[in-house]
Amino acid sequence: MLTSNNLQSQPKFSSIQILRGVAAMLIVIAHIYPNYLPFGGDKSALPNFIFGACGVDLFFVISGFVMLYTSEHLFAQPGASRIFLSKRILRIVPLYWLFTAAVILPAFFLHRHVLDWQSIVASFSFMPHVRADGVTAPILGVGWTLEHEMFFYFCFAIMLVFPRKFAVLGLTILFVSIINFGPKLAPYLPAKFALGVWTNTLNYEFIYGIWIAYLYRLGVRIPVFVSYVLVAIASYLLIYTYMHDFVPISRHVGWGFGAAMIIVAVTLAKVKPLSYKRWKPLIILGDASYAIYLFHALLPHYLHVVMLKFFNPAVYPYSYAVFLISLTLIGSLITHFVFEKPLTAWLYKFIKSKPTNPSTTVDAQYLTEKA
Repeated sequence: MLTSNNLQSQPKFSSIQILRGVAAMLIVIAHIYPNYLPFGGDKSALPNFIFGACGVDLFFVISGFVMLYTSEHLFAQPGASRIFLSKRILRIVPLYWLFTAAVILPAFFLHRHVLDWQSIVASFSFMPHVRADGVTAPILGVGWTLEHEMFFYFCFAIMLVFPRKFAVLGLTILFVSIINFGPKLAPYLPAKFALGVWTNTLNYEFIYGIWIAYLYRLGVRIPVFVSYVLVAIASYLLIYTYMHDFVPISRHVGWGFGAAMIIVAVTLAKVKPLSYKRWKPLIILGDASYAIYLFHALLPHYLHVVMLKFFNPAVYPYSYAVFLISLTLIGSLITHFVFEKPLTAWLYKFIKSKPTNPSTTVDAQYLTEKA
């Protein structure tokens, strides 16, 4: 019987969890500078660590890896697409809706121009949309990445009707076709901006992760020294791409391949699994990475209203940065343990399936809970 219990009982893949935490914190740090600018301080007082945005690319590759890695028991099974999408929705939607609603509330009282009903519906439904104020992002700004994620989940769910090897190949062909030929359909379709999101080359990064997980499932492993070389090359590629402003190397190649090489290095290396006890703080950070990602985007909507009553970030920029990071970590961990984790566990109990006969043993279900 394929039930929610099967979906939650796998051991940890600690290295992936740690990378999730790293990716989330990179993004948090990347957003400190743009959150500081509205206070009118010296623009050179804080470093602009926009390089941290590569955490998004790392997240996308990890997502592709995790979805294939944890779906081993679902391929070509009855009801697999329904189970997968149900789980993804229950995992992603509640917390995102809560934080989106929390942004709408102050926006309503401040009479901002993002509250037209189309923007609200699009934000809650993960539909790419141009807001009334011209911003091409959901009301909760970081939700733009979830628009890519949800599109990937939908395509992945379709391919679950096939055995694993055909699903991997089919999903690759599907994404290559959509990304390369989709834009040619734009003049004939009304949702041009949505099509632009779904055909964005960033979506290749999910495919990178899928192929890495496929190689892992096939038993491919690399020597440790090769992992070190890959990390070194990835670091150079990430920095080079950033320093040259994605020219001549585009983001999905520079940051995408860089992120992929890091995932290869930590998942395919011939090493013993990381000790959970030794790495527990960083693993917990990875567990809470989704809460961190959403919470840090919500915080400025409330923080900027009251910040000047306590101290002026324009005068104390580094104190502001430390305060923002600290508050993000505290609030995110509370959100994760008090709301996200218990709610997700409770919702998973409602995921049922018809009897199936999985052909392979699932050996890493922890990630289905944390994905």
